[in-house]
Amino acid sequence: MKEGVAGSNQLLWMLIEGDNNYHNHTHLPRTQRGLKFYYPEKYLFCSMAILINIKLLRSRSLFSLLLMTAVLLIACKSERDKIADQISELEQELRADSLAIINEGKARELIGMYSGFADTYRDDTLSAEYLFRAGEISSGIGDYFQAIQFYKQCSEKVYYSKRSVAFFLMGFIYENYLDDTGNAKRIYETFLQKFPGDKLEKDVRFSLEHLGKSPEELIKQFEQNLSDSTELAG
Repeated sequence: MKEGVAGSNQLLWMLIEGDNNYHNHTHLPRTQRGLKFYYPEKYLFCSMAILINIKLLRSRSLFSLLLMTAVLLIACKSERDKIADQISELEQELRADSLAIINEGKARELIGMYSGFADTYRDDTLSAEYLFRAGEISSGIGDYFQAIQFYKQCSEKVYYSKRSVAFFLMGFIYENYLDDTGNAKRIYETFLQKFPGDKLEKDVRFSLEHLGKSPEELIKQFEQNLSDSTELAG
């Protein structure tokens, strides 16, 4: 039992300090790279908890050891929920303000929190949704290039349900806000290849068909199509 408990403490030290080999691999989950590296404010608490575990090891109190380990993991995990709560509060404030004119300062603060959460918890399913919201708000304050970058990150999350929507919005911004028909065409054509049969396919094909046409040209084409339909009906 003593060896098993010792092994548990070794794993906890790796959780807190991080394996030296992991620090050179930024793509690995943060839990593998150590709380000391990412959460210095938690480091002292977690270190004290491990020292208590070592003392419990000497007394061979397995139940107390497991209890302290559970407390340690819950305390470290709650940081994610704390950030999510802060984001939710700021979202409510921004919604209240946006009834008049959007508060750009709060909007950018919220975008930063979305981005920070997604960087910290890359594999969290909430990260993709936060990136999508960051894209929406960026577009809302006129930061279109930033919005495209957030939507691009969303579209790369294979598990995300709005992945195709994010990809479509990249093309929509290029077409309607940046007047960049070249990139819009590229995005739309890539969309048809990546998401065949998607619910947005008709919208994408419509956009491609009318890409670069002025409102006057669209009205003229609509009137022509209406006239053709009337003649066929007659």
